[in-house]
Amino acid sequence: HLMAAFRSTLEEAVDADLLLHVADLSDPNLLEKIAVVEEVLRELGADQERILTVFNKADRLDNPPLPGHHGLVVSALTGQGIDTLLTRLESLFAET
Repeated sequence: HLMAAFRSTLEEAVDADLLLHVADLSDPNLLEKIAVVEEVLRELGADQERILTVFNKADRLDNPPLPGHHGLVVSALTGQGIDTLLTRLESLFAET
């Protein structure tokens, strides 16, 4: 049931001007969870150019493992990377 609810939420979000996919860097299942979200978004026909992945909790890891993933690394707790995130969001919204 959880997967159905998750999919239903993404179905609603897929028409948004921008999808912000926030992932928890400290999650031991990070890469698997990212893969599931990306797969469902592809199946729903989401515009891959309009998805911004944000890796949060950078303050918890010295060197986060992100092979093959593009996104912004931030810490909501310390503010690390937030200015970069805001600049990127402004840039993306300027394109719409």
